Amino acid sequence: MFPRPMMLRALVLAGVVAGAGVMAQADTLNFVLISQGDTIDFSLPSNPEASSQSQPGYDVQLNDVSMTVNGAPETNGLYFYTHGAGGGLQFTDGAFNLFGQQLFSGKVYDPTFLLGTFGLSSYYDGGPVDSSLTISSSDASPSSPSVSAVPEPSSFLLSAGGMAFLAALGVRAFYRKQHPAPKPSAVAGGGGQYGENA
Repeated sequence: MFPRPMMLRALVLAGVVAGAGVMAQADTLNFVLISQGDTIDFSLPSNPEASSQSQPGYDVQLNDVSMTVNGAPETNGLYFYTHGAGGGLQFTDGAFNLFGQQLFSGKVYDPTFLLGTFGLSSYYDGGPVDSSLTISSSDASPSSPSVSAVPEPSSFLLSAGGMAFLAALGVRAFYRKQHPAPKPSAVAGGGGQYGENA
């Protein structure tokens, strides 16, 4: 059998590898905005690093996002607003300012974007829904869009910690089985470290 420390390391490593494999499944989100006759495409990590200028309860700010606008490459900043601030999103150059549903969950410094297609309206004229934004995971099947949130990295860390704890319990049980404690009847006869009065 494996020595105890080696077996524990193998179990923990297996848990970390399994967790990393799950995290790699949803590492990129694809955004397609169709608004006012324009098509804008861009991608973000599943949990992007928001700008320090993001305002709690108001918006998530992302700087220098590479995108294509009608096929032409461009770089722009984005604001994703909370429900209390009108929801939706705005480009920092003012080209698009759209309100609707809040498009993320979690805190503004650690957002988790929702998946699905969302109707948005122009902020300036307050008219009917005239734009749509589709957010999809890079590993999602095109025929089965999902509307669930992408799991946060903290849930994977919690899972890995749980696996490490279970591995430690398994090693402890294995060790106790291989090295049982002496039975009281064996000690009562005297001798050894317990002496005559045991």
